[in-house]
Amino acid sequence: NEFGPDLLDEMVEAMTDRMYYFVITKDYCAKILDKAQPKLIMELCYYSMESFAMSALGKEKGIPTAEYAHGFAFPTHTPMQFNPEERIAVLPDYELIYSHSQDNIVHLPDNIPLVTVGFPFFEREREKYKAKYPRDERTICFISTLAEGEQISKIASELADRIGDEYHIIYKLHPHEFSYYKERFPWLVNDKLEVIDNTDNHIFKYLAESKLCVGTRTASIWEAIGFGCETVLLNFGDTAINMRYFIEEKNVPLVDNVDELISLIKNDGAGKVEPDGMFEPESFNKICEFINKIINRQ
Repeated sequence: NEFGPDLLDEMVEAMTDRMYYFVITKDYCAKILDKAQPKLIMELCYYSMESFAMSALGKEKGIPTAEYAHGFAFPTHTPMQFNPEERIAVLPDYELIYSHSQDNIVHLPDNIPLVTVGFPFFEREREKYKAKYPRDERTICFISTLAEGEQISKIASELADRIGDEYHIIYKLHPHEFSYYKERFPWLVNDKLEVIDNTDNHIFKYLAESKLCVGTRTASIWEAIGFGCETVLLNFGDTAINMRYFIEEKNVPLVDNVDELISLIKNDGAGKVEPDGMFEPESFNKICEFINKIINRQ
């Protein structure tokens, strides 16, 4: 009634379905907890319906719950933005995050502590890939995104046309772009540009090989910095808002065009961020310490 018939027609039925699904899921999850009798519930994505149910049940049954973040959050990532005083039964008791770079980006209610534990997979794989694929000081890696793929790819292709004889330029497509990029981004068919349109190799291979990473709002920027890559951000979409941490606190340059990018490349002006600050070290041990601390309280 407040916002009009479109909202009523489109949302009420969907919201009612989710409410019913939550009740059904919670009943099913309660049976699991009754059998398992856990001392701690670890969740991968707190806002999946199963995690909502587990968090609510944990509060009812006195079982602590913790979400281990499944990725990096951004200022516009709504599920990680709450008012301090909110108290919501389906939120976990603890939030485990990758690094202190998230401290001023994740805003959960103030009764949910942020626990910085790192990212064991990244920590392990980084050493493996760096040992296998040495850095090439002439390699530049572009990271595509679904939202800005057309704009990023045009910059990459133009850069390849202009300095592709001097540098090895890689364009890492988003997996959803594999099937259509030749039709939608024909400029990527360029002899001076290596387009990665398959999953034969993990993205870590290209980050290990590259001196410079270029992209917009993507968690791969955190990973690239973690690999020791220099960084340049492209001013497309909401990059200026969502990557403000890097731009304002870490002095990573934000550019609008190829001329600015080339100037940074030629004058050694790309962003240089301390790689070890991206992920908390000794991550596996820190996660084990957290788990043991919770269990030993009981």
